[in-house]
Amino acid sequence: MRKFLLVLVMFFYAPNLVKGSVVINEISPRTSPEWVELYNSGDESVDLTNWYLVDKQLHKKILTPPDPVQPKTFYIF
Repeated sequence: MRKFLLVLVMFFYAPNLVKGSVVINEISPRTSPEWVELYNSGDESVDLTNWYLVDKQLHKKILTPPDPVQPKTFYIF
C-alpha cells in the first residue's frame, strides 16, 4: 500500500466553523495521480478555502477549489 493516507483535519481544529457536512467519500491511493473525493451532504454550500489534507508524514496539501462545494455535490482533489 502506498504511503499516502489522507486525513481531513479541518474537523479536528475548527468543527464549529463548518456549516455543511463535508466528508471524505472515497480515496484512491494506488492510482496515479492519487485523489480524494469529498462530499457535501449538508444543505449549505461549504467554502474549502484554507482547508488541507495531511498524509501520515504530515505533508500538507492545500485544497484550492474554484468555488464553494454546493450541497449534495462532490469535489475531487
